[in-house]
Amino acid sequence: MSSPEQPTTAQPTEDANRFTFKEEEGNTKVVFFPQGPGPLRAPPQGPSQLEYQGVEGNFTFSGDEIARQESPLGSLITVALEKSIDAGSLTFTLALPPVNMAGKKKQVFDTVAIKTKSFGTLPREGAKLIDTAICLDGVAEQVILPL
Repeated sequence: MSSPEQPTTAQPTEDANRFTFKEEEGNTKVVFFPQGPGPLRAPPQGPSQLEYQGVEGNFTFSGDEIARQESPLGSLITVALEKSIDAGSLTFTLALPPVNMAGKKKQVFDTVAIKTKSFGTLPREGAKLIDTAICLDGVAEQVILPL
């Protein structure tokens, strides 16, 4: 008599640990690490890190410089590209959708980012915030992070 077959369970997949985004026109490139590179340790690992290259300059953000909020679009990752109480600010918000790696090391997807310009204390008619949407080509990867 043979024993009944055991149900097969799906093998768990690891989450991507590096997300790379490029604007089609090539003006913006972003690399996001949900847990920053650094020594191996039990979760939670190092703080998130976001590298931004765009017309505003090149920036690297980590830890408390990165705001993360869950939404129907996925995670909204926000950093401040310019900060000024008087002259206003410029933030960059990346919509990071959930990505099913499906057992692969790399998955390609599309998403959007929004640059939001505020005008601070300067008097201005009309909208107090101006949003500019950016279409991004995204790549989610499982990579070995440097120590």
